Amino acid sequence: FTRQNATMNHRLFKDTEPVRNPKDHRFFSQVAFLKDGDETSCEERLDAPTCEASLEPDRMVNLATISISILRLIFIKTVVFNVLMTLRLWISQ
Repeated sequence: FTRQNATMNHRLFKDTEPVRNPKDHRFFSQVAFLKDGDETSCEERLDAPTCEASLEPDRMVNLATISISILRLIFIKTVVFNVLMTLRLWISQ
């Protein structure tokens, strides 16, 4: 879990134990199977902050993309120029 263990003092998790994840041994999971009547005892906090997923463009990512595109263009132009000069040399002989 994290340093802030939210399930430690919750009554639904009193009789549970954390279990190590078999795929990644660094993480533990804890599941509480609800009994009849416990479905309504899960409270929702209204003061909890909401997470909104927003995808905003990043200036550095855009700059890196443009830089790589320019370098690719220069490389292609260099290859084409070398091929043309080689063909010109072969034709002139």
